[in-house]
Amino acid sequence: MAATYHVTGNGSAVIEELIVDGKPSMTSAYHLDKDDLRMTHYCAAANQPRLKASSIDLSKNLIRFDFVDITNLASPRCIVCPLAGLRSAGSRNHPRFDLANPGWSRVT
Repeated sequence: MAATYHVTGNGSAVIEELIVDGKPSMTSAYHLDKDDLRMTHYCAAANQPRLKASSIDLSKNLIRFDFVDITNLASPRCIVCPLAGLRSAGSRNHPRFDLANPGWSRVT
C-alpha cells in the first residue's frame, strides 16, 4: 500500500489517497474544525467513518484518532477504521489501520 497527499480547499484540508496495486482504493480528508483535527475516511467498504484526533505526539509523528460516527454502514459486522494515521518514517508516511467490530474493540 502506498499513500499520496495533496492540499485542497484553499489550504484548509489535506487529502490522503491510499493506493493498492496502482489504483486508488481509499481516501481520507483531514481538516480543522476550530481547534480540533478531524478526518473523514472514504473506505473501500463504501462507508465513511468520521474521526477526531484525540492525541498528537510530535516526537513520534503520530496522530491518534477516535471514532465519532459513521455514514452508509451497510453491515455492523466489520468496519475498517483508521485509528491512527500520518505515521512518518523518514520522508514517507505510513497510515495504520485497525479493524473494529460493532463494539469498537480491536479485532486480532
